[in-house]
Amino acid sequence: VWSHNKNHQNLIDLIKQQNPDIIALEETGYNWINSLKYLDKTYKYRGMTESMGDFGISIYSKKKLIDPRKEYWGTMRIPTVLFNLNVDNEQIKVAVVHTTPPGNQEYFKNRNEMLENIVKWNSADKRPSLVVGDLNTTMYSPSYKNTICKSNLINARRTVGIIPSWPTMWPGFLRIPLEHVLYSKELKITNFELQKNIGSDHLPIVFNVKAQNN
Repeated sequence: VWSHNKNHQNLIDLIKQQNPDIIALEETGYNWINSLKYLDKTYKYRGMTESMGDFGISIYSKKKLIDPRKEYWGTMRIPTVLFNLNVDNEQIKVAVVHTTPPGNQEYFKNRNEMLENIVKWNSADKRPSLVVGDLNTTMYSPSYKNTICKSNLINARRTVGIIPSWPTMWPGFLRIPLEHVLYSKELKITNFELQKNIGSDHLPIVFNVKAQNN
């Protein structure tokens, strides 16, 4: 949502329009959390980091989140929200990740450490996996390719094209894809779409997830 974005009503309108089962928001501070209190009645299950501005993560869900928890990834200990979820009578594990932007050597190193954490988390057990978030990398970077190679996760863009999402203040042909939905072969992603600009520097993404055998 972008910690500097004050157009909260734009997000509220999008949520009302899409009526999703689960909402994953990144860069949420106290101002965002207070604006979205109305969601508490409909979205009874929550997963959240402490308010950390650029690295705050908030999950709102109509479905029960099983074992929601936080882990701190990379040398810089950036929070990641993890939980399990029942999808089509099968339990899957979900990671909502926001890596550091590789603007300097420290952030670059930490970004790559967090990508490596995705690999470790994915290989910890055999349950189907879903990774969502701003990974601050495109599909063309060696670090991203290494993550995909080691994890065998699939990018939802594989069937829909590049659909660049950042930065919104630039023309579409100059944007790059930083938001990613990665999933294991046991899952199926459909209706992966960018949404209109809500005032963030990133465009929102909406998608459906199902078990592959359904």
